[in-house]
Amino acid sequence: VIFSLSHRHDVAATVQTAIGSIIRPVSYRQTAKNAFSAGVTRSIVYSMAKMSKFLKSK
Repeated sequence: VIFSLSHRHDVAATVQTAIGSIIRPVSYRQTAKNAFSAGVTRSIVYSMAKMSKFLKSK
């Protein structure tokens, strides 16, 4: 499987899709748990700070 995958031209997109399908549900679950444990307002403030930092790095 790895040999055939390594010779494909769309390997980056395939790997990105596979990793995303694994990580995305876990990330959403963790975000929801954090919102309830830390409070919605605090979670929104934290998310906005992280997004601001991300956009500044671009």
